[in-house]
Amino acid sequence: MAASSRSSAAAATGHGAVGGASEDSWRWIEALRNPLAGVEGIRPHCMASCDLQGDGTSQVVAACPDAKLRVLDGRTGAVTKVMNILGEPSALAVFYPDSRAARVPALAVACGSSVFVYRNMRPFFKFALPQLPVHGEELELWRSALDGEESPEALYEGLTRLRDEEGASLSITSAELLALDRHPESNLRLYMEEHRSEARELKRMSVVTCMTAIRRSSSDERAQSQLVLGTEAGDVIVLTAAGTQIDAKFRMPGGAVPAAVHATGLWEVESRLVVQTRHGEIRTVRNKRLTSTVMRAGVPITDSTAMESAVVAAAMDGRLFCWSPKGKLLWTTEPPAPTVALCRVVDPYVSSEALAVALTNGEVRLYVGGSLIHSTGATDVDGSADPDSGSQTSAMVFGPFGRESRCLITAHSLGSVRVRVLPRRARLEAATAASSAPPVEQDEPMALPKRTRLHVQNVHRERADGAVMWRSFQRDRKRLHLSVLREYVKIVASGVGPDASDPSCAVAALFDPSGLPAQAGDSRRSAVAAAALRISAEVQGVGPGFSIVVTLTSALPMTASGARLLVECDPAQYELVGAASAGAGSRLQLLPAMAPRAPVVLAVPLRCVDPAGAPKARVRLSVLPPLDCDFEPGLLRNAVRASPAGEGSQSKPLVSLAVEMPQAAEAEF
Repeated sequence: MAASSRSSAAAATGHGAVGGASEDSWRWIEALRNPLAGVEGIRPHCMASCDLQGDGTSQVVAACPDAKLRVLDGRTGAVTKVMNILGEPSALAVFYPDSRAARVPALAVACGSSVFVYRNMRPFFKFALPQLPVHGEELELWRSALDGEESPEALYEGLTRLRDEEGASLSITSAELLALDRHPESNLRLYMEEHRSEARELKRMSVVTCMTAIRRSSSDERAQSQLVLGTEAGDVIVLTAAGTQIDAKFRMPGGAVPAAVHATGLWEVESRLVVQTRHGEIRTVRNKRLTSTVMRAGVPITDSTAMESAVVAAAMDGRLFCWSPKGKLLWTTEPPAPTVALCRVVDPYVSSEALAVALTNGEVRLYVGGSLIHSTGATDVDGSADPDSGSQTSAMVFGPFGRESRCLITAHSLGSVRVRVLPRRARLEAATAASSAPPVEQDEPMALPKRTRLHVQNVHRERADGAVMWRSFQRDRKRLHLSVLREYVKIVASGVGPDASDPSCAVAALFDPSGLPAQAGDSRRSAVAAAALRISAEVQGVGPGFSIVVTLTSALPMTASGARLLVECDPAQYELVGAASAGAGSRLQLLPAMAPRAPVVLAVPLRCVDPAGAPKARVRLSVLPPLDCDFEPGLLRNAVRASPAGEGSQSKPLVSLAVEMPQAAEAEF
């Protein structure tokens, strides 16, 4: 049973190391194998290692499906004790219920709706899950059937409708009745008579589906701890350290049933519960509060485990998923065979951890951060066929065994138990893994599209000539900025700028008399004033009499007065009607004061001299500045200046307009 020869051979070979043997390669030390352990069909979370007697020698405890509790000796691996338990176990956990000096752990075994606690391998106490409320219609159906008001057939149909149509959870008594054959009716009647007393007081009990333990307030290996239960009703229950009362209770959203629960941290300080549900998702309870973090693999999850700062799950499609505590997917990998068990491997000497993955082909792999660092094949240490190659791994746990603290203990489907020891020189680091090196495909160029290749070329060019390209860009940007400023100055100087008439404008300040020659400054200011005046005209009438309606608008910031309107036409074609003319075919009249942005409208009447023979002609309208520059103090005093002394017709107009006259009719209507 002992494998001392295998242990001695372990130091001489590098079997099982990824990438072949090297100076850094290592392999598990085969400590022992017990083919007669009798743990056939054990569940993944029904095995643990602990120091049951408190003497420093750790044993392996297995809760088997045959309702027996088996203890394997920590020195020889032989089964030293077998105890009967009350039902098929669903989970097993080791915890310390008190903080007494004698640090002897307690063993908790979940069976049905109860948790049986053993201490020194003797029954200590039992914790029973609280009863669940029974559906009111179910109670009424049973009462009517027991009192003879309804037949057993009606009871059967009512319970069936309640279960299938309304989705109600029934009691165990009702579930057993529905499992019977309804024909003949005597089967139902006989069951009712046998369970009449139970039917009078229906009870609906939940079932413990998973269990683990979490330390209370100290990180010591043998510190006081508490049990954490998952129930068929979709609840996660945390018991007190004594295990007799409920400390906290969490309801899974949607009534999801927990399939596995893992705990890290300290319950009273900072804790994290990782709950795997049958809905194919993983939820977390952090610091006594159910978080909204949901981790989904897209397919059903077969097993999971909680690492120090990650959560790893094995999916039914064979892939492994790893999430951060906040639910972010960190990595995925696909082993060569489906996964049957997961286990966290912790090296206490260097504070490192890895993930142990047991596959259906008998292989056990170690992963660190998604990288494969070690693998054991289907051959024994001496190269012969593995005696457990014909059976799958059912359960796996990493912990102390005997006097060694770093042991990987595996239970197989044919009933054998195997113990492997992690060598002292083993390093659980991804950097030592051959799979962490760059893949060979990385050196092969990829077939990129034309647009992608152009982008890559531009990136390389920017890296090589980044400084030159940056200086060229800055030079072009400053040139563009200077060109825009020059054009803006030209626009303002020409009098068509948006704010040229504003005396507070920064560009208008360039036309200060102190900074320009008098003559140049006068011409520019005249342009500014001219740009501030707008003139439009409309011809009314069909002839021979016409009326030109002139509209003047000033955009100056102050009221302008003293301007004059000069009307010029061909005296051989048109005759000005009204006031005295400034000359033949022209007339000069004084304009009223023009307020800022207030239109001034006036009419200029004229008559066509020869309507029959006169061709189309033009009438010119010009706005002249005052002779003495008698505007209000402000912009116009410094901006508008008259031409040398003379008549208004000799002054330079501020703005002018040519009006196209229509063909005149021979007679007025």
